[in-house]
Amino acid sequence: MTGEAARKQSRLVCRKAEVLDGEMRALRHDAGTRMVRSGLTPRDVTRQLGHGGSGTTRP
Repeated sequence: MTGEAARKQSRLVCRKAEVLDGEMRALRHDAGTRMVRSGLTPRDVTRQLGHGGSGTTRP
């Protein structure tokens, strides 16, 4: 799946679930925090969240 297709699917799912953009950001932040706390490296979390560089993901 391309990045654009994933974003489109995500928007569709969020709209159906009535999840707002701000809530989605909070969910992503929570997911990243949980990944780091469970022992994943910042590099692995960066890949999972689709960040452009590891500078976005801070331990």
